[in-house]
Parts: sequence; C-alpha cells; structure tokens
Amino acid sequence: MSGGRDRTIRVWDTDRWEEIVRLGGHTSFVYALEFSPDGRILASAGGDDTARLWDVHARADRYRARLERDRIVERTAPIVEKAFAENADRKVAFARLRETPGLDARSFEVLLQEGLRRCVESRPAPR
Repeated sequence: MSGGRDRTIRVWDTDRWEEIVRLGGHTSFVYALEFSPDGRILASAGGDDTARLWDVHARADRYRARLERDRIVERTAPIVEKAFAENADRKVAFARLRETPGLDARSFEVLLQEGLRRCVESRPAPR
C-alpha cells in the first residue's frame, strides 16, 4: 500500500507490482496507513486532519473523523471573533491575531486560517 501528496491510497499486488485498488477521498496528503489484521479494513490519516477507515473490497470509506483541528478551532474561535469585533479594518484584526501569545505552532496556524476564512466569508459578493 502507498499514499502520499497526490491524496490517493493505492494497494499493490507485490508479486506483479500492479495497482489493484485505488482509494480517494482525502483532500490533502496521506501520511499514515495501516491494515487491520484480517486485511479487510485500511486505516488512513491525512493532512486534511481526517482519519478514515476504508473497506478495501468495497473500495469505499466507511468511517471518517476530524482530528484535532476541530478542537483547535473551538479554542481559537473566540480570539478570532474578538479581533474582528474590535477592529473594522481587517489588516488591524490580523495584526492582533499575529500578536496572540501562548499558542503552539499548530494552534497559531489554525487561528490564522480561521481569520482568513472570516475575511473571505465577510467579503461582499461580486456584482
């Protein structure tokens, strides 16, 4: 099996080195894969912050879960809301977000992504 930056998972017949199953669904790179002991279920984790369980024979994902990002969004959403509520100017709001103390790198990245999402969603629709 293999997975990578192309967001697909491939299961290989290693006797003939041919691809026998291709699975797609992650929206970012795949960084971890593991088969169940009976070989019917494949677990994957991706840069899209999801973990998935795949039924290899049916070629479909049967379960997916968001990983830590959702919890980080919950924790940082009030910071984003406050920054934009106190500052009508988006540049100033982003400057406030960049000055937020005490966040680890992943939380800081999510904080900035949520700020960007807020800017995009609040932009007036094109005419």
